[in-house]
Parts: sequence; C-alpha cells; structure tokens
Amino acid sequence: MQNSSDQSGRPSDANAVLAITLRQIDGLGAVGVTKLLRSYDSLEELQECPLEQVLVRLRGIPGAATLAARILDASLIAELRRAAERELLELQEKRIEVVTAAHPMVSDRMQRLQGRYSSPILFLYGDTEVLGSSTAATFVVDGGSLSADSFEHLQRLARTVMTSGYPIMTGTRPGADVVLSKIAIASAGQGGPSSVGVCDSGLARIDPTFRSTATQIVRSGGALVSPFDMVHGPFDHDLAHRDALMAALGTVVVYCASSERPASENTHFQMLADFCRDRHIPLFILGDKTPDRPDVHPLVGATDDEWVLAALSSSRKRQ
Repeated sequence: MQNSSDQSGRPSDANAVLAITLRQIDGLGAVGVTKLLRSYDSLEELQECPLEQVLVRLRGIPGAATLAARILDASLIAELRRAAERELLELQEKRIEVVTAAHPMVSDRMQRLQGRYSSPILFLYGDTEVLGSSTAATFVVDGGSLSADSFEHLQRLARTVMTSGYPIMTGTRPGADVVLSKIAIASAGQGGPSSVGVCDSGLARIDPTFRSTATQIVRSGGALVSPFDMVHGPFDHDLAHRDALMAALGTVVVYCASSERPASENTHFQMLADFCRDRHIPLFILGDKTPDRPDVHPLVGATDDEWVLAALSSSRKRQ
C-alpha cells in the first residue's frame, strides 16, 4: 500500500478518515481496523475492492463475513464517514493530530502491537516529528513509592541519556513522571532532544496535576500521545496497554520498581517483560536487584547505566 500524501509528505486526511470510520463499525475491533489500515489508504480504495479481498484482510477476525458486508455497505459507510469527518475536524481545531498505524513514521514500530495491545490510532498533541526517532529510552515507573536511592538513580540515568543526545519517553501520572518530564523539558531548553509523554487515558483526561507539565512538554518541542479516545479513562487496567505502546515506540525500556513489592511479584511488570522479550526490546530494571528473569537486566549503580547507552547506540547504528 502507498499512502497518499500532502505537500508536507505526511499521509493525507483520507487515511485518518478511514481509521476513524472503521472504528465506528460494530464488531470491528482494534485488530481488524489495524489490518485494514495496513492494506488500504482511503475509504474509496477499500470500497472498490471485491468482497473476497476484504475477507482475506479480515482472516482470523470473528464474524469476518458480516463485518466485510458492513464495510462494503455504501449507505452505512457514507453515514459513518460524515461522523468521522466531523470528529477529525473537531480534533484539528483542538490541534490534535490523528496518527494511524499505517503512518510511515511509526508503522514499523506499531506492528509490534498485536492482539490486546493493537492500536489503530494514536492521538497526538504537539510536534509529530518527535515520534520519528525510534532511538528513545522509555521510562516506566511502577505506581508505588520509590526508594530514595531509586529515585535519585532514576533522575541521574534520565539526565545521562539526554546528555548523550537521546530523547526519553515517560508516562503522564503524578510523581516520578513529572520529575522525569521536567528534566527532559530543561534539557530541551538547552538544545537537547524533546520528550514524549504517553498517556494511559484520553488526552482530555490527563491527571490535573500533570497538565502544567504537559503544556511545558509541548512548548519545549515535545508531544503528548494517547491510544485512547479523548475522554477515555483513566483506568488502571489501561496501564498495560500504555506500557506496551511506550515499549513499542522506543528502543530500550527502563522499569523503575517500587519499594513496596518486588518486580517478581508484580503481574503488571511480568506482562511488560513478556512483551519486551517477545519483541527483542532490551529491558532494564532499576530498584530491584534480583529480578527472577534472565531477560531483564538490573541497574545497580552508575556503571551499569552504560549498558542503557550501549543499547541505544547499537539501535541508532542499525537505522
């Protein structure tokens, strides 16, 4: 598939309209929408295809025959398209960009998101170009309290990464995410790379205590991104989806464990570790010196931080 583009080289609104329209079809989940987005650039292109070809694209999706009939129903799609165009216009008026899984800037990394983590659309506020670099360190912080040593180590590592010229990716919750983001904002102000904040809710539902920091991220040349509708959440069960997206968009993952429970007893961490292992994404852990997994690399002191830089450097050389 070739994406049609405007003069800036970005995919045209037709791809976003296709994505938003497909998301409205009853029974067509994220996996099905993503499959179609990677095969077709616009609604016109999709509806010109024979039924058999659409069925091939939906292979493995429950109720594929019924879904294909809905997709090729001209009157239904015309109605859904009008709603999609209205939604896209409203988003554009709020300076929110719709980045689809087929966007050439992120498509390779978005393919890492499969099954329960599939994300056909990302809603982005800020500079879209910051997603263009996959050589980023993703910092995932457990929701519990951090020890003083872990908190200091976390900040030191973030500064080391950015001083070395690599951007960071954080969550958007109160506490350590705010501190990490402020370090990134200060770095950008001194000519360093911009950062990305990844939300576990819709962009309109960011935690109120993070909003001023979110504004600073965007003003410093960074961006906020969410796989969820604007007014979705926040819900704790969406953290796994957020963390998978953060890992998929970055190069290495640094997980900071809380002092309240070891990572070996944290189901949420184990899910993230499985995700990284299956996709060959280096995963480092800070604050838990004895992880019970050979695929997780502990960061005990400053010397170990060099392994994070080495992983980032190796990825950049392969690009």
